[in-house]
Amino acid sequence: MQITHLRAMHMDRPLGAAMEQPVLSWKVTGASGQKQRSARIIIAADAALTLVLHDSGEGDFSALGYTAPMALAPRTRYWWQVSVTSDDGETAVSEPAFFETGKMNEPWAGQWIAMPGDGRVHPILRRRFAAEKAVASARLYICGLGLYEASLNGQRVSDEYFTPYYDSYDHFIQYQTYDVTGALQADNELTVMLGGGWYMSRYGF
Repeated sequence: MQITHLRAMHMDRPLGAAMEQPVLSWKVTGASGQKQRSARIIIAADAALTLVLHDSGEGDFSALGYTAPMALAPRTRYWWQVSVTSDDGETAVSEPAFFETGKMNEPWAGQWIAMPGDGRVHPILRRRFAAEKAVASARLYICGLGLYEASLNGQRVSDEYFTPYYDSYDHFIQYQTYDVTGALQADNELTVMLGGGWYMSRYGF
C-alpha cells in the first residue's frame, strides 16, 4: 500500500497560497483493502517533522479533504505527513510534503509603478540590489495590472505566461509568489516587462 498525490488546498506543494486553515488530501494505491479505515495527520514546522504543530491523532478522516484546526502564520512553510490504515489492516506512511502560506492580511509596502502616457508604451522596469549576506530563503511577491514577466539576473522567475491572469479588477487583484533563492547572487538585477493585457486593452465576449 502506498500514499500518493498529497495536496494542500488541492495543489501540489503550493507556494504563497491563500488559506486560513489548511485543507489536506491524499490518495491510497496498491491496497488489498477496500477502503481507508483510519488516518493520522501530522503538521510540523520542519522537514524532519520534529517540531510538531498539529497532530490529528488516529481518526476516520476523509482522504478527500481534512481541514486542520490550526492558525497559520503568513509567509511560512509547513511540512505534513499522513499515515493510513486500511480496512484490511494494512498501514502506510507518506513522504513528507509541504505547503507555504502567502502574505495573507499583511499590508504591502510597495507602491504602484506606472509609465506616463496612453498605455501604448510597454516599459521594462529594472532594479539592482545587493545580497549583503548568505540567503537561506528568498521569495518574490509580485502583483501587476495588465501583464508582467519578471526575471532575476536574466533568469525568468517561472515558466508561467500571462501573469497575473484574468482579474475582476473592481473586486480583487491577484499576486504571485516565486521562490527565487537559487537565482540570487551577491549583486542582483530584477527586471519586469509590462504589457497592457486585459486591464488596458479591449476585450469581451
